[in-house]
Amino acid sequence: MFVRIMVAVDEDVISLDIPRSAEETKLSMHLKDSMREQCISEVAAAWYNLTQLYKSSRPELAAFVLSSCARYVHWMDIGLVANDRFIPLLSELMDSPSPSLRGAATDMLTEVVSKRMEPTAKINLVQELKVVESCERLSSNLVAAAGASKAAAGTANSGGNSSSSTVNQDDELLAKYAKLLATLAGGVMDVLKRVENGKP
Repeated sequence: MFVRIMVAVDEDVISLDIPRSAEETKLSMHLKDSMREQCISEVAAAWYNLTQLYKSSRPELAAFVLSSCARYVHWMDIGLVANDRFIPLLSELMDSPSPSLRGAATDMLTEVVSKRMEPTAKINLVQELKVVESCERLSSNLVAAAGASKAAAGTANSGGNSSSSTVNQDDELLAKYAKLLATLAGGVMDVLKRVENGKP
């Protein structure tokens, strides 16, 4: 229920991806400010605890928790998720047996990496997240997933809905890995350009 409420709050009030009136936009900003001051740290702790609790027994639920959290990363204090508790958990879940949990962890990490900040802070964040060190492993995962997709596709052609489903999951995961790597590269390039131009 908690996670569903957080998703509903984002969709109905906070998210500016949905066209809103000037009054609704003002309400969205006010709610975000209030949450920053009063409760977002407790909410982030709940996201972490729920993901940790259900990652093995109910991976689909853990993935839903992470997808809820990812909605809030772009405006909350990055330190609430880019820390020595959350980041190791995300790294672990990117190797989860559950495709949905791997995908949700990758999406979450993409949101963290894409957060705009001062160049020095951004470089420090990338180093703390150890995303660069993960690139080689992610690239290997891309190759392995691509091979698995081709093999599953061959099986699917001879009949079998489960094989087709596996292909779709692999394709989605491939896209998520690629987006994370592209976001990382884009973020680093942006930092370099801002440093060269003397901009903060």
